[in-house]
Amino acid sequence: MDDLATVRAQEYEKVFSELIATAERLDMLRRLEGGGVDPHATAAMHALRFAATILWPTIPSAPPPGFRHDSERLLQLAAHWGPEEIRARRAT
Repeated sequence: MDDLATVRAQEYEKVFSELIATAERLDMLRRLEGGGVDPHATAAMHALRFAATILWPTIPSAPPPGFRHDSERLLQLAAHWGPEEIRARRAT
């Protein structure tokens, strides 16, 4: 069982690093001329940051992400996010 836990921890660490690196690349690529941002790249960047934030607590050796990382708040938000919240955000 320890071997499986070790392999899982190593793979989580690799995935976490890849998520952070890809989010950083998207952060650079999303910036457009004139101060705008590409909405697709921005959404993808935030999705990767979300994934990294959720995975981070499972990796004791990983430093905190270089962005806001309230994983408990993000998990609560994801668990309660539904059509009502989407409609409410569209209305504002």
